[in-house]
Amino acid sequence: AEELGDLPLMAGIYINRAEFFVNISSISMAKTYCHKALELFEQLDDKLGIAEADKLYGRIYTREQDWDTATQYFNDGIKLYQACDNTLGLAEAHYELGLMCHEKQEFAPAKNHFEHSLKLFEPLQATEEIERVQSALEALAS
Repeated sequence: AEELGDLPLMAGIYINRAEFFVNISSISMAKTYCHKALELFEQLDDKLGIAEADKLYGRIYTREQDWDTATQYFNDGIKLYQACDNTLGLAEAHYELGLMCHEKQEFAPAKNHFEHSLKLFEPLQATEEIERVQSALEALAS
């Protein structure tokens, strides 16, 4: 992708690497690749790509328990997903923000984000995601 100068492909590779590193708890590497992806998405004026990077930064800063920064990134991503009318991204961002609220033991906002996420996933018939959100809501109720 680099040799061909394929910036959209490079941005996609970087965001996927960042996600991989978040999943294995290598936060510094996740930040590095998320930053590279965000730079390219901004250069390309790719609003959905920027929203994906914002959502991922929200997850990264949640891992670091930097709640204010995580919240800001999640909210920025949510605004972009709304502007782009991207229901899937919006549902995922609300779910992730709900997880962060739950971790902070802010149960009412967590429930609100989970319920909002569920309402967005249902018309998409995203079975796995619906089950995951329902499990999160059940955990709040117990």
